[in-house]
Amino acid sequence: MTGDKFAAIVNDFATAARNADAALFYYSGHGMQLNAVNYLLPVDFRATSEIELKRQAIDLGDIISQMETNAKINLVFLDACRDNPLAEIFKKTIVASGRSASLYRGLAPVNSGDSNTMIVFATAPGKTAADGDGRNSPFTSAILQNIASPGVEVETLMKRVSKAVSEITRNEQFPERLSKLKIEFYFQPAGEDDDDLPPQTTVEVGEQDFARETAFWKGIENSNRIADFEDYRSMVSSKVFSGLFSSLAEKRIATLSQTAKIEPALDVKRSSEPETQSAPAGFPTVISTSGYNGSNFVEGAFTQTSPKRWEERNSENTGAYRFKELEQKNGRILLFDESRQLYLEIDLEKKKTAWRLEGPKNWNPLYDIVAVK
Repeated sequence: MTGDKFAAIVNDFATAARNADAALFYYSGHGMQLNAVNYLLPVDFRATSEIELKRQAIDLGDIISQMETNAKINLVFLDACRDNPLAEIFKKTIVASGRSASLYRGLAPVNSGDSNTMIVFATAPGKTAADGDGRNSPFTSAILQNIASPGVEVETLMKRVSKAVSEITRNEQFPERLSKLKIEFYFQPAGEDDDDLPPQTTVEVGEQDFARETAFWKGIENSNRIADFEDYRSMVSSKVFSGLFSSLAEKRIATLSQTAKIEPALDVKRSSEPETQSAPAGFPTVISTSGYNGSNFVEGAFTQTSPKRWEERNSENTGAYRFKELEQKNGRILLFDESRQLYLEIDLEKKKTAWRLEGPKNWNPLYDIVAVK
């Protein structure tokens, strides 16, 4: 989301958290640290100086401080430790200017006050986390798999999340948490027959569950991805959500499924026309690259997995970035990453790759092409 929308949502969240029994802040996206201060970055982040960074990004410390002022219990889950090309460009600008600044990969450790607060990072401070092969990262997937478990206290739940992430990433990623919780907290009560669970430490089914389900639905209702609505259906099946929007979800799945059937038929029709073939003769299906991402040397490859789909794997990312092919023409392949909302250009003649976000037209150099097949 854009910086203005991000700031508005954070402001609404702070207002809603006033006098709340519990506040949960979950963030999945890009983040960076500068001089040990953590910033969450909107998609239109373009800062080239520290002053611009503070104006365009969201200071994570401000969010946590506001939560601890407003709510009794505070949970902060951060899946924001990803490799970020925008942060790398900012770093290059800082270094080129000769200014002294401590800018590192990943996020910095966070200090909370004396409130009942738990802060969980997708990986250790200063490290980067995997995006994963599916819609969600290993960290987010592990949370979704465990959050509906009845009668599981949040400390135990996060231990299970850490174990799952470690197993999924083959011990390459370890979530880290800072907890100052003094009372127990449960996302789901143990059940009506369990009299041992203190009533003041549970999240009761009702207003909070309705708000959580509504917020999830608002985030996907305009999506064109069937997987988003299947995720909602899965959450209803596992009793995380009540199913308030189930009929709408089923209609969207049916509509998108019908669209998916129509589009391949159109592709088949176009394939008979030489000027619009999806895979012109002579275009490679595997493109090996290498180059520097900031100060790190990265080797990887773009692989065509289907007529309109590509994925990138490299030495800095344990998962895969997935792209939709938009065009192959004049020795140039244009791809789009829907999850990160960015375009990637592969120029076979110049043997270069470049990227840009949706909106701005300026291309940013990325890696060199070293081999094709």
